[in-house]
Amino acid sequence: MHWYTKDGKPCHTQPDGKDTTLRHARKQDLVPSVTEITNVMDKPGLNRYLINQTLEAAYNSWDALVDRQGLLDIDYLTWCKEIRQKASEHSEQAKLAGIAIHDALDKAFRGKEVPDEHLSTVDSVSAALYGVYGDMQEAKPEVTFATDLYGGTVDLVAPGVIVDYKRKADGWDLKKDGTPKKMWYVESHAAQLAAYRHGLGVEARCSNVFIGPEDEVFIHEWSEEDLERGLRIFTDCLSLWKDIKDF
Repeated sequence: MHWYTKDGKPCHTQPDGKDTTLRHARKQDLVPSVTEITNVMDKPGLNRYLINQTLEAAYNSWDALVDRQGLLDIDYLTWCKEIRQKASEHSEQAKLAGIAIHDALDKAFRGKEVPDEHLSTVDSVSAALYGVYGDMQEAKPEVTFATDLYGGTVDLVAPGVIVDYKRKADGWDLKKDGTPKKMWYVESHAAQLAAYRHGLGVEARCSNVFIGPEDEVFIHEWSEEDLERGLRIFTDCLSLWKDIKDF
C-alpha cells in the first residue's frame, strides 16, 4: 500500500525496506494514497482488461498444454494455475511498460535525458499537451501532497492544469467519426483527479492523457460537473475505505 506523511512525503516503505502496513501507518500517523482509497471501487475498464487477458491466455495456451502434458493428464487446478500465470505475465509487462513511460515523462519535464526508446512517446505526449494547453515549461512532474485524510502523487501539475497519464497497452477502439470510444470513467478517473485537485487546494482544469502502444495520444478533459461528482464519489470511497480498514 502507498502511504504519505501529513507533510506530503511518500512513506511506502520502512527503513528496513519492508512495505509500510496499516500497523505502521497507525503508529506513524500516516495517510493513505488516493489510488489505494479508490481501489474499493469496481473498475469496469480494468476488469474487462484482466478478463480479456485471461481468455487470451487460455486460448493461446491450450495447444501447448495439450502437447506438453497430454489432454487426459491436465487436471483442472493445474490448468487454472498455468492460465493465471500466463495472464499475469502480460499484465506485469504492461505495468512495467507504464512505469517506464511515466519515468521517461518525469525525466523530460525535469529537463533530464530521456532514454532513446521512449523519445517518440515523450514527443507525442508533449505535442498533445502543447496543442491543448500551450506552453508547459512551468509544469512540475510527480508532485506529492497530503491532507489530514489522504495523500498522493500527481503525474504533472502546471499553472491551472492537473494531468494524470493512463497507458493503454492495447490502444483503444475508434468510433465511426475517428474519435475514441469511451475509456474514461467518472467513478475512477475523474474521482482520482478531483481528489488530487482538492488535496492540492488549487483551481485547475483536470485531464487524463491516454497513451497507446504506438504513441497515440488522446486527452480527455473533465467537466466541472464531472469533477464535482468525482469528488463526491471519492469522499464516499474514503469513508468506505476507513470502515473496511478500521483506520
